[in-house]
Amino acid sequence: MASARETERKREKRRCRLVLSY
Repeated sequence: MASARETERKREKRRCRLVLSY
């Protein structure tokens, strides 16, 4: 389960980077 949580966190971080790029 911890692995799934980590994947979700990575996805969120990637989204943040996209917003910053905007």
